[in-house]
Amino acid sequence: ILNEGQIKKVVKQREQHEYRLRRRTTLKSDFLACIEYEKKLLDYIRIQKRKLGIKKKGVIDSGCEQRISFAYDRMCKRFQGDSQCWFAWISHCKDSKSDKTLSKVYGRALQMLPRNPQMWISAADWEFTSNGNPQAARTLFQRGLRFNRTDKAMWIHYFKMEILYVVKLAERRKILGLTMPHENKKRICFSQIHCRGRHSCCSGEPPANGLHTCPTLMPSANFAVLCVSGCR
Repeated sequence: ILNEGQIKKVVKQREQHEYRLRRRTTLKSDFLACIEYEKKLLDYIRIQKRKLGIKKKGVIDSGCEQRISFAYDRMCKRFQGDSQCWFAWISHCKDSKSDKTLSKVYGRALQMLPRNPQMWISAADWEFTSNGNPQAARTLFQRGLRFNRTDKAMWIHYFKMEILYVVKLAERRKILGLTMPHENKKRICFSQIHCRGRHSCCSGEPPANGLHTCPTLMPSANFAVLCVSGCR
């Protein structure tokens, strides 16, 4: 796939990148340059393999992928509070369809950035849309709202996720030929979809932990409109 001259050039480039990454004053751009080089090298190798009719994944492919993941790992350890570093690694995992790695990256990122609403939203959205796990998405939203109780974007995405979940349940019942439970025609608040009477707005009692503020306690009509428009 690579001739002798190309191999020597790759070795030299990798040594230069490794030298920059080991410096005391390593910059984020140094990590990104290393990652970009490895990605371009991997793309070139794949193009050459297609030309040669080679379909099997080899050691050289795995080596490039491991170096890319390792570079992302080192960058996120060095710049733990930089959300751009974490989102770059998350984007790479999604592009390469590395679900196991992505799950671990989200876990580490949320530990480092619990006050970042977009990180919680991204993780919950991935669990709901890609993994098809609404319970995990709900848990992430509820945990995230403990740290970001006043963030409107999180409430809107949480509201949207619950509505989409109810719509999916209704569609599933329709496909299975099951009738919808119309017997109970009482008006219920949105939180009853998942709280089952555990919140003060549903049971008349204060919540046990005081953390899951019911969405009916919205500060304004404009915010309610935002929640509804976010589901369109």
